[in-house]
Amino acid sequence: MIGLRRTPPERRPALQAVTLTVAAVGIALGYAFRTRIIDFVGIRGELNVRFALWDSVQSLTGLHPLEGFGWVGTWRPELAPFFAIGTVNGRTPTSALNAFLDTWFQAGLVGLALFSVLLGLALVRAWFVASSRRSVTHVWPALVLVVLALTSMAESTVLVEYCWFLLVVCAVKAAQELSWRRGLR
Repeated sequence: MIGLRRTPPERRPALQAVTLTVAAVGIALGYAFRTRIIDFVGIRGELNVRFALWDSVQSLTGLHPLEGFGWVGTWRPELAPFFAIGTVNGRTPTSALNAFLDTWFQAGLVGLALFSVLLGLALVRAWFVASSRRSVTHVWPALVLVVLALTSMAESTVLVEYCWFLLVVCAVKAAQELSWRRGLR
């Protein structure tokens, strides 16, 4: 981010493309060597619990793929269909441990599309603002959104309480700085 901000504005798009390419290659390499990384970190047991949970959630999403089962936020095990979902280790799950899968399960494909657009648009806008403005205060929404997007792959906390608040604040701040209404003047 510091390198992007110090780059002259005419060279910034090329450097952002290089940054995006490096990130995509890093993600592809991480995916290619995922079994070695998992064995090195020693999280095979936790991943087995998550995979079993994700499989059971995905099997239920087929019942209501477009509209989901209704939004409740943190799961309430006494309600249907949440009582039908168990884990390998016997714990009662309170989320799908993946924000995107949790959104698809509760709000359907429509909700998943809206959530993905919100997160993606906020992230892109915040990134452009952070790379073009000199003040450090413009950097934190982009960094917070990157952390929230990455955390969403392993947790559903972005959908409830303070993380949802952070997502909305960062999205509003990014939209405020790159509003299409400024072009109307």
